[in-house]
Amino acid sequence: MSKIIKKYQYTNGDLFTLTGSNYTGYYNILNGSAYFGKYSQEVLLENIKNARNVFELSDKFYNRLSNQKVTLSYSLSDFIFQPNEYINNNSLNLKLEKAYENYLDCFGSCFMASSNLPYYLTKTAVLSNTVNGTRFTWVTGSDMSTYIQSPSSILNNTSNIAYFKNTYSDNNTIIISNSATIFAYKVNTNTNTFNLTFSSNKIDTTNTAGYGTINFSNITDMSKYGNYLYVVDEGRRKIYKYDVQSVLDEDRALGYKFNLIQSTDELQAGFYQPKLIEASEDIIFVYDESNYIVYFYDKTFKLLNTYKNSKLFSVSSPVSLTYYKLYNELYILTSDFKVVILDGDANSTLIQLDTKGMQLYEKAKKIIFSNSYSDVFYLLTNKSLYKKFVSNPVMSVGNYSFVNNITGYNVSTTGDVLFDIDSYESNKDYDDILLYGYDQLLNYREKTVFNSLLK
Repeated sequence: MSKIIKKYQYTNGDLFTLTGSNYTGYYNILNGSAYFGKYSQEVLLENIKNARNVFELSDKFYNRLSNQKVTLSYSLSDFIFQPNEYINNNSLNLKLEKAYENYLDCFGSCFMASSNLPYYLTKTAVLSNTVNGTRFTWVTGSDMSTYIQSPSSILNNTSNIAYFKNTYSDNNTIIISNSATIFAYKVNTNTNTFNLTFSSNKIDTTNTAGYGTINFSNITDMSKYGNYLYVVDEGRRKIYKYDVQSVLDEDRALGYKFNLIQSTDELQAGFYQPKLIEASEDIIFVYDESNYIVYFYDKTFKLLNTYKNSKLFSVSSPVSLTYYKLYNELYILTSDFKVVILDGDANSTLIQLDTKGMQLYEKAKKIIFSNSYSDVFYLLTNKSLYKKFVSNPVMSVGNYSFVNNITGYNVSTTGDVLFDIDSYESNKDYDDILLYGYDQLLNYREKTVFNSLLK
């Protein structure tokens, strides 16, 4: 059974109307109709009759790349009546429908996504020595000479980041983990805020009895969904689930702490060496490095399904798990740029991403999906960040390299210089991206812009 094509994007008012006025904001497409917002099909939008509107309502995407030829759904032979073929209204209409499909293909091929990346660098955060100790500060290029240029107790090559939008303010929350400690920061690039909310090397961050006396051993991955944070401690062979709502609410009464609401271990969940984790609204995905299995759990860690691929994962290790909400799929990125896509029933599709033009010793790190355009995802390597189409994923729309043009300040050109990336769900018309590289946290606004090839 083929999937139902769905997509969402931001419109500036030239595609749809709502209650008689041009509609500006997010819309999503399902079964040829447009609806208000990204995921809900409760409020139907009215169409502005033009070719672009018709294309948006179709199951097609503006996904042609500059080095790709125009391809059509149907060839000349599809329009020629064959011997003994009936010529009637139905057969004529069918050929007209095919011709219309080709017209939409041609129309879509006249637009290409801009490869002029990055769209906008907001600010850079660096660790600096201050009178109050080692602190993060937002800086510009002229300030870069003062920052710490070696791995610190906060950021190192194994650190993970999680980026949240706070609930009731313009602030965001950045959570950083190294192997033994979790740090939470309240940040705002407009006000230059970068304040430590709390840090904890204890599993129970409130430091109460029980888990409050036990330290983390070896944190290898974090994942977030909604107000929940999931942490993999490979050293203790456990997974911890935290409710971080009070931090996102900036609620002083409840305290700036994470609420540990669940933990699970090898005896309860069946894994032996958990390495990677990802979460959706209903499913928690865990990769076990010892047996090459991806486990599917419900929210209480009851086992639902498994996917095992010893042949591939033994030679091409998974490096990240990423959930694609729109299609309810899990993307497993491996070290040599293969992607295994699992549907809700753990059926798999394998894709080999193109590596032409990559730098020497470039390694796959992570995939994240765009929050502003449903047909885009970002591929992070140890050297660069690539933008790709979900519907045409092999080659790249464009990329930018940390060693060449991300900041141009105090950067290394050898070894691993990029380590993690995250973004968050929002109603902005761009992706608010946080990139961790070379002891710097870089805040980008990335936007997918399509240029018309014909006037």
